[in-house]
Amino acid sequence: MIQFTLLSAMLLPALDSLVAGLVVGPGLASRAHGRFALWVGTCDGLASMTGWLLPPHGGLSLPDWLGYLLAAPLACLALSGRRWATLVLPVLLASDNLLQPAAPCVALAGAALSAAFAWLGTNAAAACGGRLQEV
Repeated sequence: MIQFTLLSAMLLPALDSLVAGLVVGPGLASRAHGRFALWVGTCDGLASMTGWLLPPHGGLSLPDWLGYLLAAPLACLALSGRRWATLVLPVLLASDNLLQPAAPCVALAGAALSAAFAWLGTNAAAACGGRLQEV
């Protein structure tokens, strides 16, 4: 049970990184995929550790869906090629990590997983040749 809880603590908050990569991937140059993935992982890791530092180790009490609701129009702007939206989107999507804090060792592993998912998403979107935007 503990292993599943640890896995879900890292895996579930990282899934939005895959979606973010799929959204912005077609608009990024191939050399920028790694930088975007690193930025996503950094935002997620810092948010997880910040949430863990907030008293009383429970994070904030805002609804999880609020960050996603605010991210939807930002994702549309990133999809249309707005560079600033591409940089702000991972910061906003990291709010779920702030709301579900993790100890520093788990946050580091979760950040690496988020970065890997973002990299996978950007490359998958680029391999599809932007056809994901047409859906």
